[in-house]
Amino acid sequence: MDAQANLVAGGQGRNAMFEGTRWIGFVGTALVIIAYLPQIHHLIAERCSAGISIKAYVLWLVAGILMLVHAAAIGDPVFTALQGYQIGASALILYFGAKYKDSVCETHRHAPVGQALVPGDA
Repeated sequence: MDAQANLVAGGQGRNAMFEGTRWIGFVGTALVIIAYLPQIHHLIAERCSAGISIKAYVLWLVAGILMLVHAAAIGDPVFTALQGYQIGASALILYFGAKYKDSVCETHRHAPVGQALVPGDA
């Protein structure tokens, strides 16, 4: 019996609930993907590292790797997909954040303290 089967071995009701909520997890994963896109786009397109904390993204990357190992071990497709994306996004942000370190776009050069870091954010 695999890890996922053990997880849902509590009966058919529990299995149905587990399967029924899986799509909710994939919707959440899609929202995470959408949420990262403005940050990644701005960083690459504008070559602007304003607000990027390399130390924080290193921690996100390490955490993502550790959680991916666990998600794969238990055979959870939602969290495997989520962590796979988080690792990729964190790696991109780290790479371009380091590449454009101390580079600031025109918007952020003149932005008052506390203004949204990505144009269009509220």
